[in-house]
This record gives sequence, structure tokens and C-alpha cells, in this order.
Amino acid sequence: MKFIVSSTALLSHLQAISRVINTKNSMAILDNFLFRLEGNSLTMTASDQETTMTTTIEVLEAEGQGLFAVSAKILLEPLKELPDQPLTFEINDENEKLLAAFKEANMIDNYEESSEKEGYYKITRPKPAAKTLPKELL
Repeated sequence: MKFIVSSTALLSHLQAISRVINTKNSMAILDNFLFRLEGNSLTMTASDQETTMTTTIEVLEAEGQGLFAVSAKILLEPLKELPDQPLTFEINDENEKLLAAFKEANMIDNYEESSEKEGYYKITRPKPAAKTLPKELL
């Protein structure tokens, strides 16, 4: 699965729903955003089991569809440092890794050059298995 989205649009939507994520959750998966890509529509969900917030944006490009979760802390901090630009997300189904690639950042020295995409930098983290998500979120 692969999609390209505006970094600024993604950040504003994630910040809006991140308010529901608690600093200490009873389940580790609740520290994550749930992403669902269907066509050119990207739906993002955050929950604390009592309250669930969802937002949807249109992506610039999309290949495939699917569901994955990413830590709010891992994703929000780097997004705050990025100027408005296309942000490429690629999810490798074989090793379940997420690659978020971008060209420019305010603190570029904090990021590793991407070996997968020449001229890009990356944020890479393993994705949590969807089977650990509470069924209310699936």
C-alpha cells in the first residue's frame, strides 16, 4: 500500500483527533492513530475506548488499500517540523514496516536518508499488528 498526502493537511487532521489520546492508556494500541485507506480517501481514528474521534482527507495519490496503526508520538513530532510538502507513506506487507518519506524538514539532520527513495529522508517504525486493535475500532 502506498499513498501521498499533504504534510500540513495530515498534521492538522491528526492534531484535531489527538486530543482524545491519553498520556497513560490501559492498552498500548490506544497510543496509536488508526489509518484506513480506501480509494483516495484516508480515514484516521483515535480513541481512548470511551471517546472515538475520526477524520477523513483526500490523498494526492493512492495505490492499494488497507489498515494500519502508527504511534501518535512517533508521527506527530516529526510532522510539526515539516514544511508543507507531499509526504509519501509506503507500507511493506512482507515485513510490516511503514516508511514515511519527505524531501525537506526544518531540522533535517534529525532524519536518516532514505535508501528506498533517492533524495528523500524517512521516518520508519514497525507497524503494530491489526489484530491487537480493539474490535470497536476495526
